[in-house]
Amino acid sequence: MGNRRFIGFALVLFAALVPQHAAAQQKLTISTIEGGSIFVQVGKAVMTKVYKDAGLEILFVDLPGKRAVVNANKGVTDGEMFRSTRAAKLYKNLIRLEPAAVTDEFAVYSVNVGGPINSVKELGQYSVAYRRGSTIPTKVTAGMRRFELDSFEQGVKLLQSNRIDVMLYFKIPTTFNLQHSFPGTKIRRISEKLIVVPLYHYLHKRNKHLVPRLEAALRRILDSGERDRIVEAVVANGGFDGDLAKLNLP
Repeated sequence: MGNRRFIGFALVLFAALVPQHAAAQQKLTISTIEGGSIFVQVGKAVMTKVYKDAGLEILFVDLPGKRAVVNANKGVTDGEMFRSTRAAKLYKNLIRLEPAAVTDEFAVYSVNVGGPINSVKELGQYSVAYRRGSTIPTKVTAGMRRFELDSFEQGVKLLQSNRIDVMLYFKIPTTFNLQHSFPGTKIRRISEKLIVVPLYHYLHKRNKHLVPRLEAALRRILDSGERDRIVEAVVANGGFDGDLAKLNLP
């Protein structure tokens, strides 16, 4: 009888512990934009760290841009890796996590312009190039001498041949491309935090109970500076393959 009571007690204890273990190992499927850009790889590294610290697992599903956020809003996936603040207004089933998961900036790059460029208004005296279809650069350069680029490589060629004065481009991908594809170039950044663009992680509303847990983990790596170190490591290492250990973070 004693053995039966012991076994019964052990089973009850096991049943009580399993839900907690299962919760700790819960895996969420998160939409992200396909293509494998360095910006997406940076986001994946940051959110992998956040989910790990929160005791959760994360699985990324690469999808075309619009479908990624639509699937998250419909609940096909558990959330969207990151979007601007505008997504919360457009997609009512998504909850925005604070603070920003990744923050980048539109910075100014040049070969011959000394700078610094401290305001968007100062761009008016130069010919400006930016990626075709980029909403913010299109808006802020209205009325200026401007040129739309089909690729980053095109912008580099135009700068180096002095056909344009400056290029307005996201800092993270520009840093990556200049380091790995155009080493030794004379192109340099001549602005500092000109147009800051914060991007936020979103969860489908069914995962609302996980928001405090993930926000706490996100805030910890932001306050400690670890988020920025992850971004720098991904750029320096040439990308992220899902293994945080390969980033050699301190």
